[in-house]
This record gives sequence, structure tokens and C-alpha cells, in this order.
Amino acid sequence: MSHARFMEAQIEPNGIAVKPWVMTDFITQAMTRLRWSLYYLQNKVAGKPVKLQW
Repeated sequence: MSHARFMEAQIEPNGIAVKPWVMTDFITQAMTRLRWSLYYLQNKVAGKPVKLQW
């Protein structure tokens, strides 16, 4: 299931039931990838050597 479909399924009347710890884990992983992307872009703009972490 894609991330977009996962989010849509939560708000549908007969959608999937998502346990809070599952949602927290999903959000934590998304924020980690955003932080890595920001780090990558900042270093790339600054001319530093960069390496994707995912």
C-alpha cells in the first residue's frame, strides 16, 4: 500500500484501523527521511561531499 493510500484509508468511513504505535512509527520514519534529505541538500548546496543515507 502506498503512503498516500495508507493515509486515505484512515479517513474513509470503513477504512483500516491503525494502532497509534503504528502511526507513530510511520511518522517517525517519514521525519527521519525528511531530515536526511534536508542534510543532503544543505551539504550539496554548500559544496560538501554528500551521501544519501537511505
